[in-house]
Amino acid sequence: MAITVGQVSGVIACVGVILHIIVPLLAVIVFVSLLSSEHTAATWSVVSRQLQSTLWPVFLRADSANSKHVARRVRLLTLLRTFVYALISVAAFVTPLGLKTVIELANHPHALGFQYVPDSSPFGFGTPVRYNRYSRLCGNRMYVNCPGSPFGGMLAFYNDTGMYSIPTTPNATILSSLSPEYLEMFSSATSGVGNTLSGLFDIQYRVWSVTLEETGIIDGGQPFPIGTYRHMDSLVVRNEVVLIEGAVADMMNGGLGYRNHTAPQNIPYGATWTEDLTWVEPVTECVDTNLTFHYFLDSELGSVANVTLIDNGGFVNLDPVYPNGTWHDRQNPDLRARAYKAAYINNIMSAIFLNVTFDPSQKQMNSSLGKMYGQGDQGSILFAPKLYTTQFAKIDGGYLSLNPGLYSDSDKNLPLWETITPDNFTEAATICQGWGGLDMANYTNTGVYCGYIYSTPQRTDGGDPLVFEPNKNYTQNLYVCATAIKQNVKTVAFLANSTTDITQLHVTNISDKVYADNASQPLWAIEHSNWTIIDDVAPAWGMVASHYENASGFDTLRAEQLWLPAIYEGYTSTLGPAMDSLAPLRIFQDALYSIYGGSGNGNDDFSGASNIAMSRMWSQLSGSSESAAKMINLIWTELAAASTVGIKAVTADSSSRNSKENTRLATPYTQRISYTWAYAIPGFLVLLASAFILLSALFFALTSRFSIRVLRQLLNQTATGRVATNLLHPTTSDPSADTKAWANTAGKMSLSFAAVEKEKSGGTGLAATTASTAQSMAASFPGMGTKGGEYIMMKDNPH
Repeated sequence: MAITVGQVSGVIACVGVILHIIVPLLAVIVFVSLLSSEHTAATWSVVSRQLQSTLWPVFLRADSANSKHVARRVRLLTLLRTFVYALISVAAFVTPLGLKTVIELANHPHALGFQYVPDSSPFGFGTPVRYNRYSRLCGNRMYVNCPGSPFGGMLAFYNDTGMYSIPTTPNATILSSLSPEYLEMFSSATSGVGNTLSGLFDIQYRVWSVTLEETGIIDGGQPFPIGTYRHMDSLVVRNEVVLIEGAVADMMNGGLGYRNHTAPQNIPYGATWTEDLTWVEPVTECVDTNLTFHYFLDSELGSVANVTLIDNGGFVNLDPVYPNGTWHDRQNPDLRARAYKAAYINNIMSAIFLNVTFDPSQKQMNSSLGKMYGQGDQGSILFAPKLYTTQFAKIDGGYLSLNPGLYSDSDKNLPLWETITPDNFTEAATICQGWGGLDMANYTNTGVYCGYIYSTPQRTDGGDPLVFEPNKNYTQNLYVCATAIKQNVKTVAFLANSTTDITQLHVTNISDKVYADNASQPLWAIEHSNWTIIDDVAPAWGMVASHYENASGFDTLRAEQLWLPAIYEGYTSTLGPAMDSLAPLRIFQDALYSIYGGSGNGNDDFSGASNIAMSRMWSQLSGSSESAAKMINLIWTELAAASTVGIKAVTADSSSRNSKENTRLATPYTQRISYTWAYAIPGFLVLLASAFILLSALFFALTSRFSIRVLRQLLNQTATGRVATNLLHPTTSDPSADTKAWANTAGKMSLSFAAVEKEKSGGTGLAATTASTAQSMAASFPGMGTKGGEYIMMKDNPH
C-alpha cells in the first residue's frame, strides 16, 4: 500500500507535537543544571516562566498543578484549557491524514497533439515499410481486366467456346493499377482531417513482396506488389484486447479494428479518448449434430482403438420434416438456421450411409440414444482422432469411410448407402453457404462459409483432458458451423499512459457506433459485375460518400454494417502469396477458408496439439456449440491480424507535428489534492472550541470585564521575583510599577534559593514547619527576619 501525502503530513505533525512537548522538558533539565542558587529577582521571574510553561509541574505534582483549595472557576478553566490543548495536538496529527493525491480525469477534453506509438512486439518487428502503389488482378482460368482498372489494350474474356486474349494495341497488356475514379470513390468516406475510419486503401497486407508476370501480360512484364501471409505471434490465448502494429485485435470475442496507433503527447498522468474505427469481425453460429466419437487410447503416443460413432440424439431425435430456409435478406444471413440445415443434411447422409432407416410407425429413425455405429482401429481415411487436438474441416463426411468414387446409371441397383459420397456432404455445405461457384460475384451472395469442428477430446471419466493416463476412453463432439464476415464501425475508448511504447496504450471499451438516424449510417458500395464467383473477380466494396449513392456499376446500401460478398475459394486451403495487393477484397474470406480448409486434419497451427495453453482453451470452449463458435472467431482474428495492417493515422507527418492535423480532443488525467472529511472531525472540534473561546473572549471584552491593564498587572504581580520583592521590600518600588521601572529598582535585588544549592550538592532539603501566620510566611520566605533562611535569602539592599 502506497504512503499518501496525508500520512506523511500526519507523521510530520505528530513528530512536531511530540517535539513541542519533549524539547521544553529536556531544555528545563539543561536549564536547571546550569542554574545557580543566587540571581536577581527579575531572573527568578524568567526562570519561573520557563519552568511553569512545561509539563514538569504536572509530572512532579508541583504547587502550580495542585487542585486542592483552588477556586472552582480556576480549576474548571484550567481543565478546559488542558483538554483543548490535547485536542489541538490530536487534530494536528489526525487532520492531515485525510490528505491524498489523486489522479483523475479533467473536467473537459483538451486539444492535444498526437504522435506515433511504436510496437516492439513481433507484429511491429515483422511489419515492413508500406508499398506506395496498389495492384488489382482478376481471373481464375486466365487473367481478365478488372472492373474499374484502366484498359491496357488487352481484351481478355472467356465464354462457352473458350478463353480469349485479344490484343487491340501493339503493346497490349492487362494493367494492375486502379483508375483515379476508383481511388477517389473508395476514399471519399474516410478521407479528411480528423477522420479515423479506414477505407479500402487504408487496410493493406501486413507483409508484401514484388513479383512480375514473365509473359508480359500483366503490366507489360513490369514488377507489381502482391501481399502474402507470414505467421507473427500467437494471439488466441491472450483473452484480452491486444493492440498491435496497425490494428486492434479483440481476442475475447473476435474482431479487428484498424488504426495506425498514435497517442497524445505530454501526458504525465495519462489521457483517454474515443475514436470511431473501421471494424471487421467474424460471426459464427454452431449446431451440435448430437453425434459423438468414442475411442480407446492405451498410451500417449499410441494409436486410437475402437473408434465408435455414438448416437446422442443425432439420429433418433432427427426431425422427419426437412427444415425450411432460403436466405435473401442481405442484412440477416441467419447463420444459425444455415448451420442447423447443414447439420440436418449431414445427419441424414450419415444415417443413410450407416443404414439407419426411418420407422414410419414410430415416426423416428431406427436408432436409440447411446447406440454405437461402426468400430475400427484408426477411424476413416479422412478423420483420425488425435490426443489434445481440435480439428476444423470442410463438411465432407470425413468421419465416415465413404467411397469417393462416382456412380453411373449402371450402378442404380446398388444399395442406397453405397451411393453416399463426399459430394453429398459437400452439397450440404453449398446449401448452408447459399451460393456456389456459378453464382454471381456481387452483392446478391453473402460470403457465408460452413464447416465442421471436431471438439477437443475429453476423458469419459471426467479427468483433466490435458493429463494423459493410460487405458482411458475419450469422446469428441461434432459441430457444424456457419461463419460470415461483416464490416461496421465501432466506437473504441483508449487509455494512454505514455507514448513510449504500444504497451502503454490500452483499450477500455468497444461498442457499436450509435447513429442518430438512418441517414447518418454509412453508405456501402459493392461492385456489380456479370462475373461468376468461380471466375474469381472479387468485387470491390467499402464505405463511400453520399453522392455515390446509386452510382452506376455498383449496388449501394445504407446500413450499420456490410456483410462481405462471397468470393472464389481457390484451390488451396492455406494462406500464402496473394494475387494482388488490394487486401480487403480477398484476405478476410481467405482467412476463413483456411480455417475450414483441411479435410479432417484441420489447420495444424490452431489444433492445440503443440500448444498446451491453446489446447486448454479449446477444451474449455468445446463444451457446447455456442462456446465452440468462439474458436472460429478467435482463429480468424489472429489470421486477419497477421495478414493485414491499418495505415490510417490521426497525425500528419513529423514535419507538421504542431499542425492542426495532429491535434485531437482527449481528456487528460490531472493530479490534484483530495481530502477524506472523516479525518477532519478533530479539527472541526478544535474550531468549535476555538469559536467558543473567541466568542467568550469577545463577550468579556465588550462587557468591560477584561482589560489589557488588568492582565498586565496580573502577570506582573504573580511573577516570582515581584512577589518576593513586594513581600520583602514593599517600599523599594511601587508594587504596580511597570516592568521596566520594577526591573531597574527591585528587580535588581539578589535573591538566593539556598535549597537549590543544597540539592545540587547532594544535601538534604530543609522543611519549614510553622505554627503561626508569621512562621508560615517565614517558611516560604525565610529571609523575612528569621534565622533559618535556607530557602530564600535577601542580600543587602543594593541601594
